[in-house]
Amino acid sequence: MTEPDNYRPPRQNGRTAETAADRRFGTGVLVLVVLALAWPWYAWFVGDLLDRRRLALEAARMETALAGQAEQARQASELARQGRLARERERRVAAVRVAGVSDAADAPVVIARLGEASLEEARETLCRQAGEWLRRPIAGSRLRIQRHNGGRPATDAGTLHCP
Repeated sequence: MTEPDNYRPPRQNGRTAETAADRRFGTGVLVLVVLALAWPWYAWFVGDLLDRRRLALEAARMETALAGQAEQARQASELARQGRLARERERRVAAVRVAGVSDAADAPVVIARLGEASLEEARETLCRQAGEWLRRPIAGSRLRIQRHNGGRPATDAGTLHCP
């Protein structure tokens, strides 16, 4: 028995009865359409997330490199500063000259051209030159130092203990 060309399946509750295959096909088409519409936004979101992560890693790597370079620059600057201070100290000490010595009973009086040097900086130079002037060793002795002021009277600069 063949069915006529205008055959329709019986209706259930006023609707045409659908087969399970027809429902799955419709669901599959709907899923494909939703995926096709959602894919560009999903791809953009994932790409943006990966770009942000990559940029954060690059920024951290550059920050580490810059911190290392900054530390090297700071160390180089500190070495240069220490070298400059040492050269300035050497220059100040090299300018120290004993202008005269008076061998007093209590402690020899040394008149010195100190320039910009302090007594502590010039200790070894003053003791060495005073010993040469006195023509005797002065290790362990005390020296009274007076600052030479050209044509004016000398001023007291302090007392040194020679090593």
